[in-house]
Amino acid sequence: MDKDWHAGFLETSDMMFIKSELVRELDIQESSAPEPMKFLIEFLIDYKQMKRDTRHGTLGNPIGANAAIGKKNMNIVITKMAEHILELLKK
Repeated sequence: MDKDWHAGFLETSDMMFIKSELVRELDIQESSAPEPMKFLIEFLIDYKQMKRDTRHGTLGNPIGANAAIGKKNMNIVITKMAEHILELLKK
């Protein structure tokens, strides 16, 4: 998943679990951005470029995303965040 950028497999899976009605499954397509990392850096400078250079606003490949993967990922993320917060509260 080293090239799982914005609206890619993992983020789309997370959203399918968290708030599935926001994911338009019929629109799930691979990014049209040729070099996601270069594009992302340039996007931070010029938001209009995303509209110009991507057809769907994605920089990753969301194909195959699903709520079950999102649930597993969110469980890991939330557990790690809770552990970190508890450690911070001990200080």
